[in-house]
Formats: sequence, structure tokens, C-alpha cells
Amino acid sequence: MKPKFIMCFGNEAMSLLTPYKAGVVSHCGEILENPVGMIGEVKAFVGIVVHPSAALRSTANETNFQYGAKKIKEFLDGKKVDKQEVKLSDAAGLAKKSRERIDGELREEVDRDAEVPAIWDDDIAF
Repeated sequence: MKPKFIMCFGNEAMSLLTPYKAGVVSHCGEILENPVGMIGEVKAFVGIVVHPSAALRSTANETNFQYGAKKIKEFLDGKKVDKQEVKLSDAAGLAKKSRERIDGELREEVDRDAEVPAIWDDDIAF
């Protein structure tokens, strides 16, 4: 098998296929050509994205995942994409907007549930 493009989801895949050892968030959206990783040279383009399971656990990671997927889609669609330059400020701005939206939704949900009393069991020892 000789793939032309490989997507790395998360730090494990990234460290095997690229020269980066950690920090998938800081490299999210990057596309490398023929990188050399722990397994040697990879004769393909390699895109780096946050792992989908991490995106489910964190709003910031969800935003990073969407950003990385967008950059890779642009590359695959043939749009001009700088293969190794990622504008993390764009991702940070998207993450902030996403957090604000989710925080607002959570505040509304908490307000609706405000009349539900908290339950505390004094018999539980910590």
C-alpha cells in the first residue's frame, strides 16, 4: 500500500509518523511532506489532528479538531494551504467563541435547574 495522504489522530500517531514527539494541539492542522518520524521516512503527505476522543472531552480540543480537519480538507480540495504554518491565533479565537457559546448554554441550563435542591449525604467519609 502506498498512500498519498495519512491523517494522524493524536500524539501517538503524530510521534510515530512525524519528527514531533508531543504537542498535537500546537501542531494541529499542519501538513508535512515526506516527514521522518520514529518509524522512518513516510513517503506521503501527513496531516496532524487532535484525536476525536479528546475533542469529545474538551471544548478547546473540539475547536482544535475542527480547525485541523478544516485545514486538511482545504489541502485535499486543492486550495493553497501553507503545509507547515498554522495560525494558532485563529484556533484560539475559535476556541474562545466556542467556550463562550457553551458557557452561555450551561448558564441557561443551570438557571432552569436552579429550583432543584442539592443533595448531600453526611454519612459519606472522604
